[in-house]
Amino acid sequence: MDFKPGDIVRLKSGGPSMTVDEVEKKGNVTSIFCFWFDGAQLEDGEFSPTSLMPVADAPVAAPAPAEATP
Repeated sequence: MDFKPGDIVRLKSGGPSMTVDEVEKKGNVTSIFCFWFDGAQLEDGEFSPTSLMPVADAPVAAPAPAEATP
């Protein structure tokens, strides 16, 4: 599976939803750098793409509310 920055993923073994920040390819090795929140603490880590799966029910950002005009 090809991941790209902004994708929402989770470890196949479970855990929190994470956001892909960067995909780094060096030769035949790919590293996926992700970040997530543990409570209020921002965490980050490097993962193999084979350990990740996409999160199907990832939230989609709601559009900003329109300004009311008088």
